[in-house]
Amino acid sequence: MENKTTETVEMNYASQAQPWKKHYKNGGADVPAIPEKTIYQSIRDGSQTVLDKPALYYYGTEISYRELMRRIDLYADAYTTMGVKAGDVVSFISVALPQTVISLYALNKIGAISSFIDPRMDVERIRSFVEKVHSNIVVTLDRAFPKVEPWLDMPGLKKVIVQSPADDLPWTARIVYRAKNKTITLPQNRRVIWFRDFEKTGVPGCAEERPYEKNAACAYTQTGGTTGVPKCVVLTNEGLNAVALCFMHYGLDARAGETFLNIMPIFSSYGIVCGVHMTLSMRFKVFLIPDFSPDKFPKLIYKYRPNHLLAVPAFYEKLTHDPKIQKMDLSFVLSMGSGGDTMTPEMDKKLNTFFREHGVRYPIAQGYGMSEVSSAATFGQGNINRTMSVGIPTPLVTVGIFKPETCEELPIGESGEICISGPTVMREYFADQQATDELIRIHPAGKRWVHSGDVGHMDEDGFLFVSGRIKQMITRFDGHKLFPVQIETVIQQQPGVVNCLVVPVQDRDHGQGVLPLAVVELSPEMDAKKTCKAIQQYCDSVMEERGRPCAVVAMEQIPLTSVGKCDRKTVEALYKDFDYR
Repeated sequence: MENKTTETVEMNYASQAQPWKKHYKNGGADVPAIPEKTIYQSIRDGSQTVLDKPALYYYGTEISYRELMRRIDLYADAYTTMGVKAGDVVSFISVALPQTVISLYALNKIGAISSFIDPRMDVERIRSFVEKVHSNIVVTLDRAFPKVEPWLDMPGLKKVIVQSPADDLPWTARIVYRAKNKTITLPQNRRVIWFRDFEKTGVPGCAEERPYEKNAACAYTQTGGTTGVPKCVVLTNEGLNAVALCFMHYGLDARAGETFLNIMPIFSSYGIVCGVHMTLSMRFKVFLIPDFSPDKFPKLIYKYRPNHLLAVPAFYEKLTHDPKIQKMDLSFVLSMGSGGDTMTPEMDKKLNTFFREHGVRYPIAQGYGMSEVSSAATFGQGNINRTMSVGIPTPLVTVGIFKPETCEELPIGESGEICISGPTVMREYFADQQATDELIRIHPAGKRWVHSGDVGHMDEDGFLFVSGRIKQMITRFDGHKLFPVQIETVIQQQPGVVNCLVVPVQDRDHGQGVLPLAVVELSPEMDAKKTCKAIQQYCDSVMEERGRPCAVVAMEQIPLTSVGKCDRKTVEALYKDFDYR
């Protein structure tokens, strides 16, 4: 009897009961083991039945899986001839060009590591990331070369390889591109070479394939830096292959040859894992869009008619306002994934009603994850969705809800810190053991758990709900705590509100604490002053006094991060000294 009671108590916890498994065929037991392969080996072996099918599409240039593998070998020879060997790091200050995607696998073939850096960063930050990972080879976009040129004499730097977005364009498009964009002149420096010349330098067949090694690094990416200085995430072959495996078997109802619109930057974990490796593992045709901007999203859907999409809610909303999309049959869309920002119930209803009326079979599938777990940890799939939920854990991942900053798990239904365990967890933060130990903790049972810093709960069916970030919690002078999303959800329902962020501002009436300020982006036809006043009055009427915004202000456009999330850090900086009185 005692044992039965103990079992009942234990099974009340998400990490042990794992209620999400009932949604998977055979409880997820038939998911194959993660292959003991590098990401190069995984793509090579998986593509053998589709070698003559298209793998990448780049503004008119189509690259088959056969050509993809040929160029991987070509680049591997070129990097080897340049002196790159197993364990070396090549830094990419670039975007999702074919050369960049192919280089990821070429370097992985020989056991080297690709480190990705956002080309929009300033000169010193780029240099510091290159130095931090001890990279002596740099591949840079031509437009970013002026940020590299000042430190060409950096000790240890052997080569800078410069890419032009025109290199893989069809010849007619190449002429047009070069006519519209000024071609830079490279300095007379033996360290600098064009990529189109570099790829011809390899000694054929000189690259030796590195055998699979457990827990070996395959890529470095930088975190978003929303809570401080960006950190370097060390991703492994197992992590990337595990995410791909989850999507292949339970994430998407998909077949080889279907198309995927990749608008994610390759310098993010999501861009590498979901935009590149997952899609090629599923043998999709991937449309590479390296110069994406939100305003282009409707045009890209209209032009390419992709079967599968991953985007943030704000991008999907743009489709509902586009005249051409409003007249389209969208039944070619087989799946729409979303993450990054939460959707209000009203936004969820609005978007899914629009897409259903335009022929899309399944609702938008919300997902949740972070760079440190190789992108997605939970996702919705097909009809396995629940409003305001971010889906269920992937078959190889375990999610638990814990008392914040502890190893004490909370029962199903209770709110606490979202923690994640499984093979997708990163190896470490590069050269930062303290930050690694703060994020990844070994619990008493011996499992590695990522403590996400996000607050949420799981329901009895295994659906995860996210409330907000612990570090974004707003604490008033009287100790009352609230999450920005609590106010954002209310305001985003108001007429004319396109977007809303709630940020903390200093309490000017007390010696301590902060107050929530609501920053709204409004439709162009709205009168900002009158609308903000109306929103404030509404909040005052429906919210308790301690949970109301101290003021509502309009911003012409709320800035977005590189992956399409609302840039909370920038907005906080803009309004940190705001006087609400």
